[in-house]
Amino acid sequence: MSVVMPQRHLIEHPSEHLARGLATAVEGALWRYDPIRQTNTRIDVSADDGVVHLDGNVRSAIIKSIATRLALDVPGVVRVVNRLVADPEIERDVAMRMALDPEIEVTTDKVTVTAQSGSVVLGGRLFAATQAEADALRERIGAMAASVPGVREVINEIEAIEGDESAFVVSADVVEADAGPKRASGPKRGGSLIPDPLKDKLRAMIVARAAARAARDA
Repeated sequence: MSVVMPQRHLIEHPSEHLARGLATAVEGALWRYDPIRQTNTRIDVSADDGVVHLDGNVRSAIIKSIATRLALDVPGVVRVVNRLVADPEIERDVAMRMALDPEIEVTTDKVTVTAQSGSVVLGGRLFAATQAEADALRERIGAMAASVPGVREVINEIEAIEGDESAFVVSADVVEADAGPKRASGPKRGGSLIPDPLKDKLRAMIVARAAARAARDA
């Protein structure tokens, strides 16, 4: 004769149900906000004793700020820890790290940075004495971008070129004689990610570093 043993059911503490209910209420409040819903923004919400944590990516700093306000308006929320990352924050972070990295030292005049919901697209052109050096620099920038907080993926479309950048600049005389579209040495899109005064300082720093290296190697 076999005896059927009763199944064990784990009993959750009531606070677990309350936390899940509060998180669900916050998710609903965020979803009702058109700019979040219409851009398919993914925000992870967790709650613990009235403290709500927001994680994920949003399209702008304004949406990030509004998300805090929407969550605070939900009954039962006493504090909001907003760890959302806005796309412009990612773009600026990547741009600054590129310029400050002594192995890269590239501004967004040469490499463009575009973020959308945490997905970063890198574009533009890089030049180096050898193709191997250009490829290595391209890969280093891609890896650096992937390490920035909030980045979910990196699409590296940078064109790595062996040779001198000046060879790709079309002179004014040639442009005037050519009836076709003008060519440029590199894309300018994304160049405003860093304010011009700061960008000028970064350029000066890069030039000074190059001069110091040249003096060391002489």
